[in-house]
Amino acid sequence: MKMDPKGFYIYWITQSKETTFLDIQTIRDTRTGKYAKLPKHPKVRNVFNLDFPESNHLAKTLTIVSGPDTVNLTYHNFFASKEKVTQYDTMKPDVFTETAFRAFLINLCPRPEIYEIFTSYSNKPTMTKENFTKFLNEKQRDSRLNEELFPRLRQDQIKALIDQI
Repeated sequence: MKMDPKGFYIYWITQSKETTFLDIQTIRDTRTGKYAKLPKHPKVRNVFNLDFPESNHLAKTLTIVSGPDTVNLTYHNFFASKEKVTQYDTMKPDVFTETAFRAFLINLCPRPEIYEIFTSYSNKPTMTKENFTKFLNEKQRDSRLNEELFPRLRQDQIKALIDQI
């Protein structure tokens, strides 16, 4: 079982050499250990020695529950040949920097409307304070507001907003 580089799909190759994909969005639950759903078919139970108490089968099982909603569920059972087969189950903190997290988040949740704002007010992936002020006072501000009761934002108010982020 592997995950695609952008983290949208899990895929595996079945015994009949077919590749099966599972969209991350459809995963409802993952279960390991004693909570994993064990197969009931006797042949499968014999292959993995599930009926013998000395076999450590619970440490080798993973069940992924998926479906379009919480009623129509499919259980995908995975058994490892060894207890510790996983690769890359953790990341070093110095590798997972804020920049790496932002890149992961952008791939995970693309927001084209935000990119449109940045490209219309700035030629860079960041905004200057002046561009941000222009965006807030022109694009975000409701033109129907009374100028006396709701004046445009001043530079110190913009700075306070930026500092909150």
